[in-house]
Amino acid sequence: MLSPDTSDERITRGLRWYMKDMRDGYKAVTEVGAPEPPPLQDAKERIKGVADVLGISSSTVHSGYQSTEVVSEAETCLDTQQRSNLLLIWRLCSGFAHGRAWPTMVFATATDKTSDPENPKVIVTKTENTYERVAMLATTAEVALRSAVVLYDKLGTAP
Repeated sequence: MLSPDTSDERITRGLRWYMKDMRDGYKAVTEVGAPEPPPLQDAKERIKGVADVLGISSSTVHSGYQSTEVVSEAETCLDTQQRSNLLLIWRLCSGFAHGRAWPTMVFATATDKTSDPENPKVIVTKTENTYERVAMLATTAEVALRSAVVLYDKLGTAP
């Protein structure tokens, strides 16, 4: 959100993110039958109104945003000496958070493999991570956040 030099691009990204946020929020509350927020169409029209005033294409704003797109852009803003595969780390953490199998298979260590006595075709596996690996994830997050704060401060300072 902070990396483009032009405020027009930052605003466009903000509107795209807001559009995605409105869609996701609407989907979340309607799926669980919770009281609905104002109709999604109203939010879309408000966003479109802002985009129209600023001369931003409606199709661009309605395209929304994907988190990986944001993380890829964020990685380009990191100090070159601090870059540490931010997108890979993001995908690992996202995979863990969403219960995907691949991060565990790639990142964790299988420490115990035993056969299920009742079903010999099933192998029970215990996996663990090391403190060093977890620290690497946390350090990458800290570097990214620190870089974001530096960029935010830079953009908030008059030239």
